[in-house]
Amino acid sequence: MSNSADAKRGIDHLVLPVSDLDVARQSYERLGFTCTPDAYHPFGTKNFLVQLQGSFLEILAVHDRGIFPAPGPEDFSFPRFNDGFLARNGEGFSMLVMDSNDPGTDRADFMDAGLNVHAPFSFGRVAVLPDGTQANVGFELTFVTDTGMPDCGFFTCHQVHPPELFWKPDYQRHANTARSIKTVVLAGEDWRDHVTFLEGFTGTQAEISSDHARFRTLRGDVVAGTPVFSAGIFCMQPPAYETLRFLGYEIQIADFHSARDGL
Repeated sequence: MSNSADAKRGIDHLVLPVSDLDVARQSYERLGFTCTPDAYHPFGTKNFLVQLQGSFLEILAVHDRGIFPAPGPEDFSFPRFNDGFLARNGEGFSMLVMDSNDPGTDRADFMDAGLNVHAPFSFGRVAVLPDGTQANVGFELTFVTDTGMPDCGFFTCHQVHPPELFWKPDYQRHANTARSIKTVVLAGEDWRDHVTFLEGFTGTQAEISSDHARFRTLRGDVVAGTPVFSAGIFCMQPPAYETLRFLGYEIQIADFHSARDGL
């Protein structure tokens, strides 16, 4: 059995593409989440965040396809991937992101694990702080892909700015008492085919059962299983997923009654 203390990485954030950012904001606020102001990427997408304790949800929309960069042969195009995801699937859950202390170490680890590693990517943007002032924040991303999961994106995210410019207690207080990302859930009949990739990406050894595998990271678990098993976590009908893809996620809350009463 693996232990999260032996893991190399924790869940950093989830990318959740939507067609209309304003409509999505209204939905998240109705659920009791505090949302950050909108932010704009220099490559044609925009987002708002739901900051939790050490992790966050990135609700993403396309802003301007005209400034999508033309990808090189080794590049992974974040805006084109999410635009394509929306076109193929509609709104949903497109990418799992792990935290990073050093992109160089991530690349070396991923290459040692035999993963398909793309060219380094970094960018900066303006963040609006709770008092209305602005700060420049920067990120270094390391993308990896598994061709057997065409609708799943994976990367690590290293923040190159002082943490206090990004993480804000005012943004981390939620009426529904949300605290952290507890579990990320994938479903697919071929889940066993992707265990090695997910071990390499999360940096932890899988706990494998007959119908699923669990990866205990430094911050939250990742579970990949059959459609029946994974759908059971959410008490829903199993999806008809042949290839592994993201099904959903669980958020840990501090007070069930406060969360329920706010709905």
